[in-house]
Amino acid sequence: MLKSLSTLAFSICALLCSAQQKSSGRMEFRKDSLTITGRYDHYSHLPGNEFTVAVPDGVSSYQKNYAAPISANGKFSITIPFPVAGVLYLDWDRITEANVGVPGETIRLYADLDEYKGEDSALDTNEGRREWYSRKTSTRFEGANANLHTQVMLFNRVLRGQVDQGYYDLREKTGSDLVYRDSVVAKMKKELRLLNDYSLKHTLEPRTRQFLEADLYYEAAAALSQYSYKLRELKKDAFSPGYLETLDSIRTIAYPNAYLCDGYMTMLRDMRSYASTLASKAKTRNVDSVFALFTKNPLEMELSSAWDANRALESFNPLETADIAAFESKVKNPYLRSAILEKNNALIKLSQDDALLKDTRLITSIPEFTTAEEMLAHITGQFKGKVIYMDIWGTWCSPCREQFKYVPAFKQRLKGKDVVFVYLANHSQETAWKSAIKQHKLIGDNVVHYNLPPAQQSILEKKYLYRGYPTYIIIDKDGKYVTNQAPRPSEPDAAVKVISDLL
Repeated sequence: MLKSLSTLAFSICALLCSAQQKSSGRMEFRKDSLTITGRYDHYSHLPGNEFTVAVPDGVSSYQKNYAAPISANGKFSITIPFPVAGVLYLDWDRITEANVGVPGETIRLYADLDEYKGEDSALDTNEGRREWYSRKTSTRFEGANANLHTQVMLFNRVLRGQVDQGYYDLREKTGSDLVYRDSVVAKMKKELRLLNDYSLKHTLEPRTRQFLEADLYYEAAAALSQYSYKLRELKKDAFSPGYLETLDSIRTIAYPNAYLCDGYMTMLRDMRSYASTLASKAKTRNVDSVFALFTKNPLEMELSSAWDANRALESFNPLETADIAAFESKVKNPYLRSAILEKNNALIKLSQDDALLKDTRLITSIPEFTTAEEMLAHITGQFKGKVIYMDIWGTWCSPCREQFKYVPAFKQRLKGKDVVFVYLANHSQETAWKSAIKQHKLIGDNVVHYNLPPAQQSILEKKYLYRGYPTYIIIDKDGKYVTNQAPRPSEPDAAVKVISDLL
């Protein structure tokens, strides 16, 4: 125990010493947008086809997805919020191109979809991977930053054509944090040399190289921060001396590039989580004071506070007056502050409007039963003659909420059929529960919601929950239990088939 506390104290001391040497960085968030327009050749149109863009969201710390319809002749146009320069994932299901974006710009993209056919099979082998990413395509960018986007696209293909072990594989095969650190640094240096050689050969714009370097640095920093979860498996209290200093030196080099990417957010999110672990072991509840040892950059402290507030809002819990005051004392960036407060006000307004619930049954109690079978029979007995698609979820559950965006299209495919959608909420406060239902429009005359007392919900879950939340259950028209491993709404073809076979 003394050894563990000594290691912990050393880690915090080392963080404090290194933090004093940090620069302030130049990343700034401001209200702005980015537009992407273009056209696909050899495009086969289907109603509902969309051009998609995914970007790292500085307000939530996760990716945010946007979509716009593609016309019958292959044209698309989309404008998205874009507060800081960063990575863009362009139409990942069709062309799988990663690029960068600059606030305020308009990107014009043209691609031949025939040139992107066969990617999945090509990537099955190392040789196929090399050939796929070395192929030439007619994909082109136009606009003020056309050269930037073209250079990023071409280098990313070179990088993705490499067949080295990924950071995840290195982590899983390593039982020592310092051995893993050295492997990560070696891989990072190899990729930076690849970029340097490519830059000399192709004369990259300075900002192209700046963004690409930042991406490589942050990917390595994220790989190092992810080892914090491995520590838990190894039952270690803290990183070995020197580990965090390496991570810190990498992020310090990258930060002045003012570039937002998934690696940066993963690294910062992991360090916040690690700070929470250290605070717990040091028997202090002040996570902020421990996290401050990781950074002297005010924006990173503000981002962390914004993410904490956003987590509460994502769970449909409006911020209390004291929470708002604490948030405003920590977050001064106008963009971050406005985004959270606007979201909070919208959630309060939603919680006060119950008009959407008028045609939807909400049930908070049922008779006492001693077994899960009896409870399930009571819930499903009223729907004899209909197939029941049941969802065990919670307002606090991010994967559950992620599935809700697929529900409208899934329900539409079953419209007019003898199907009932039953939702069982786990440990969800009533206001948050109702707000989630309204937000995601989980409503209709064939929808029933249950928010049972914890003891009753627990009885059901002990019997029917499958590997956590969400769990999807199907009951046939005779009221017989079929499976608790039903396809998710994000797998509509499979889910519709299973249900249709029972109708």
